[in-house]
Amino acid sequence: MHKELNNLAAEIDKALDKKLAHMGKEARAFMTMLKINKKAGHLSGEVMKSFGYSSQEHAKEPLQLDNLLAGLVLKAFVLARQLDVDMDKAIERKIDAVREKISNRW
Repeated sequence: MHKELNNLAAEIDKALDKKLAHMGKEARAFMTMLKINKKAGHLSGEVMKSFGYSSQEHAKEPLQLDNLLAGLVLKAFVLARQLDVDMDKAIERKIDAVREKISNRW
């Protein structure tokens, strides 16, 4: 799965490079970070809605949790590419750290 995400992130980043050639690498990464923040905000609203904490108007709309979560993961891979972060290694390190934390607590 990581390979597919990395490949798609590379495609997206390449398209952004072409579309936003006038912007520097730093500005494109900053823009991606802002999009992640925006999606995270939408996800917060959807989580609240999933537990019944939303207006009646919004409660009638179908939940988009899966779409928003997948979008966040993909945007994270794009940002990682823009920042020269190896997500495969980062995820492996995070998994190891979480497993160690779990084994030490329980």
